[in-house]
Amino acid sequence: MTRQEILYKIGEILCDEASLDTPEELTMETDFRKDLQLDSLEMINLVTIFDEEFDITVDDSRLTSINTAKDAVDIIEELLGEAE
Repeated sequence: MTRQEILYKIGEILCDEASLDTPEELTMETDFRKDLQLDSLEMINLVTIFDEEFDITVDDSRLTSINTAKDAVDIIEELLGEAE
């Protein structure tokens, strides 16, 4: 799965879970807290969805390092690579 495909999939998730209208609106620079106003509980929920959708396990200790879409793409790409 390419970085762009991961970003698009995250965008699809955020259409359901946040104030995103289309997946294409999500950019690598989008800040989940500042731009989408996600609080801590919503971030935990989002990471849980990432776990399910991408069939990965994001360690709870990494949650605080996910601020932007790029952060999420980096972690998901890394975990997908480890799963191969």
